[in-house]
Amino acid sequence: MVKLTTDFDMETILYTLLLLSVLYLIFAVKHLKEDMGYMENKIHNLENLIKSNTDKIYDIEERVSQGGYKGGYTGGAYGRKVQINIVNYLKLQYPKALFTATMGGQFQRHYSQRLKAKRTGYLRGVSDLLIFEPNDTYKGLFIELKKDKKSYPTKEQKMFIENALNRGYYAICCKGFDHCKEVIDNYFKNEL
Repeated sequence: MVKLTTDFDMETILYTLLLLSVLYLIFAVKHLKEDMGYMENKIHNLENLIKSNTDKIYDIEERVSQGGYKGGYTGGAYGRKVQINIVNYLKLQYPKALFTATMGGQFQRHYSQRLKAKRTGYLRGVSDLLIFEPNDTYKGLFIELKKDKKSYPTKEQKMFIENALNRGYYAICCKGFDHCKEVIDNYFKNEL
């Protein structure tokens, strides 16, 4: 260790250390600003990407609801709105009811997604709404929900409904909000 002999040497060393610290801080702030600018640019790009994809989704939903889009999920915005309204009705009218909605009809773009769903137990044709509340006659209520009278269940959906009926559940294909609401109310009143 070097022993300092004068105050001047100590002052010079402290001044040098202070100068080096300031230079380091300037360097760090400069790079931090560059990193922040880079991150702001990335965030801006992500926001634009999200906005453009959201616009595409809304455009497709609008076209589906007007009957002008023929690709992908056919339930469209209107079908989802009917199901959302039914779920909200159930929550408000029967708050203690145990139920779940399935992922029915959700389009899986990639083969790997479809394979994973199948391997993890996903069944084609499972009803859209499963209510696990028994009444005096049935173990529960399973509803395949269609947006209107023009929509029909698939072969797999018909098979699921038949199998559920054979096992003591009330299973039905409901067409539109009013029909579905009527079935739910009648089920809970033991009128089915």
